[in-house]
Amino acid sequence: MLLKEIDKPFNSKDYIFEIKFDGIRSLIFVNNKEIKIQSRNKKDLTYLFPELESIRNIVNKNVIFDGEIVAFNKNKDSFSKIQERL
Repeated sequence: MLLKEIDKPFNSKDYIFEIKFDGIRSLIFVNNKEIKIQSRNKKDLTYLFPELESIRNIVNKNVIFDGEIVAFNKNKDSFSKIQERL
């Protein structure tokens, strides 16, 4: 299904949906000693997001997070803000 932009979220029993955030798709590999952040084309991004190191403090086993790293500006996702990190 193609993405369709609307002005605000809605609620319907006929749809399962989520808000689309505009960020950097990545995998974050976490264990109790380190994290590694990898782009979808397997580039190491760990050094670009040192604040994510604290994720180690909330997990107690090996975990892989798959999702978007997002920056916000005035409560709205900002792709230009996240691009500044690259």
